[in-house]
Amino acid sequence: MKKLKRIFRAVLVMFLLSCIYLHMTKDTHVATLTVTGVTSTEEVEWKTPYLPPEKAALKTYEIFFSFPKEKPIHAFFWGDLIGVRYKYIELSAFFHWIGFSDFIEIEALYSDSLDPAEKEKYPTKVLTIKKSTGTYLTRLYRSLWKKLFSGSSANGFIQRAALKTRYFPLTDTNRSFRLSYQDGKLVAND
Repeated sequence: MKKLKRIFRAVLVMFLLSCIYLHMTKDTHVATLTVTGVTSTEEVEWKTPYLPPEKAALKTYEIFFSFPKEKPIHAFFWGDLIGVRYKYIELSAFFHWIGFSDFIEIEALYSDSLDPAEKEKYPTKVLTIKKSTGTYLTRLYRSLWKKLFSGSSANGFIQRAALKTRYFPLTDTNRSFRLSYQDGKLVAND
């Protein structure tokens, strides 16, 4: 009986130490978005329903987008906002308590506008983000996210799956945003 109690205490101590370790080593840095302030123009053609094809020279803004330890993505976007679209899986409170954090995956960047009239008038540029690291866990995450988002799967470990967008200004010059994850939201630290 004493041996069983010692084993139980040892397992409990290891569990508590692993929880503390996970809380202390939690790095929520997801990516970095840099708006350089460099502008140019791009000739763009598009077709909207019920209207003839249109063509215009749109002002574009240069951005760099990078994940930690990966090569930055370089692109130009028009409009006055850039949207970062991401999907996440929120774990239950128990997993948060023991030190695990929710899963997040940035899926795309796209151009947007503050003015609805401008948004209707011009097309949207979308850049799909593909990370170079694709593991078994990544594939599992994507399949779980699809099932949870469509509502066809539910369990006690995961609360929900959602698709969200966070917007950043393109017109600010030479500004860098360090993107991290907090409470189901993508937050920026300048």
